[in-house]
Amino acid sequence: MRRRTILAAFGTAAAGTTATIGTGAFTSVDADRSLSIAVADDDAALLTLGPVPSSPNAAYVRSDDGETLAVDIGGDDTADAPGVNADAVTRINNLFRITNRGTQPVTVTGEKGGDNPGAATFAVNYSTEHPHLPFWGPENATFHYLDPDRGQNATVGVGRTVFVSLEVDTRGLSPGDNVLRSVTIRAERER
Repeated sequence: MRRRTILAAFGTAAAGTTATIGTGAFTSVDADRSLSIAVADDDAALLTLGPVPSSPNAAYVRSDDGETLAVDIGGDDTADAPGVNADAVTRINNLFRITNRGTQPVTVTGEKGGDNPGAATFAVNYSTEHPHLPFWGPENATFHYLDPDRGQNATVGVGRTVFVSLEVDTRGLSPGDNVLRSVTIRAERER
């Protein structure tokens, strides 16, 4: 008799456990939660874009509306010179910086728009020994183009900053030709 009592107790416990746990399935859930997403200026966002303070070429970098980065190398009335030389290769070191203030490394590319986007090349220098070297500098500089057409990009680690340089090749262009009108800096989480 005692054996039957124990078996009955186990059976009751198993049924109670199944009823308590259930299947876990549900049809729908509506749950209101608070969410706050703020928009920040380029110099304070998760991906910070700004001039390189110690670079003499920071003069080419400004903020059009106080919020977004703009690079002006001639082409409008605010520039000291009307543009880069025709039939030449012009290199501008450390034009602007990209800082990753997020929580994971990102892959950065640059998508160029304009009349002659192939004439402009953006690249970053990865030299830890000489972070301000241009990408066409000495052999100890490690660089990557910010150009998906070349199959290259830059990886920016958490809390890290890279300096972006620019090369403009106007061979085959004429004075008055426009090279770039925009650059979209795209950062994606590394996979």
